[in-house]
Amino acid sequence: MNVLILSAGKRVMMVRYLQRALAGAGLQAGTGRVIAADCSALAPALYVADGHAAVPRADHPEYVDAVLELCERETIDLCLPSIDAELEPLARRASDFSQRGIMLMISPLHYVQLAGDKWRMHEFCVEHGIRTPRTWIDPDLLASDIASAHASFPFFTKPRTGAGSAGIRVVNDERELAEAWARPGAMVQEFMAGEPLDVDAYVDMITGDVCAISAKAKLRMRDGTADKTRAVNDPALTAFILDFCSVTDFRGGLDIDLFWDDAGYSLLEVNPRFGWAYAHSHECGADFISLMVSNAAGAV
Repeated sequence: MNVLILSAGKRVMMVRYLQRALAGAGLQAGTGRVIAADCSALAPALYVADGHAAVPRADHPEYVDAVLELCERETIDLCLPSIDAELEPLARRASDFSQRGIMLMISPLHYVQLAGDKWRMHEFCVEHGIRTPRTWIDPDLLASDIASAHASFPFFTKPRTGAGSAGIRVVNDERELAEAWARPGAMVQEFMAGEPLDVDAYVDMITGDVCAISAKAKLRMRDGTADKTRAVNDPALTAFILDFCSVTDFRGGLDIDLFWDDAGYSLLEVNPRFGWAYAHSHECGADFISLMVSNAAGAV
């Protein structure tokens, strides 16, 4: 089995986990390779992989064709996306991978698009009874809620679409709120004063069952990613994730952001890919990589 990890960047540990999983899968020597691809020759993960290749940026119109060509050249069995920007272009062409016998570890297009639009995800959670922060995209509606004391400062603002915590900030007063609304695509949420958590989950690519959950409290953030975490084991959190996944059709690795307060857990957003802090879970014994390799081999 050969595996391609896209937008490999700094995911050195992910490459090594894949290499170990292939070595432990009973393959003959030399028959399982991990190929790393990136648009930059400076990506560190390229140089620990068994082979590497340059591809265009994920927003290039020929990106998916370049990936498919690479898959055919390297006889790839499993293709693993790594960043948000490539998810929708790849999901739109998922059938091109399956027709070639390649398992693309990605959720259906509808759910990729749902996760990429934080307002739509908020509406989805409200519709399905999944607790989530109160959210506004209409300045007049929020102003009315403030005037009637149904909402109060501080708030939290972020772009409706985006990644890496770009454009997020706390809003403390009317002046800062006006600045937030002046940004295109802004949305405003109630400020969550509880504990932020990052949850890795693996949903079986074949059955759709949740196979593994690993939760971490975020102790320190860097560039939008949990840099320091503490493992959390709470049956209520597990039940919350299972309830959410039961009303969705996500597949493969998921990175789910939650908040906890005295009222319980609240879902912020979902990244339908392995999170950048997945290594924290893996080193604690949550081996999602072996589950994914088994799926690619046709096992559940």
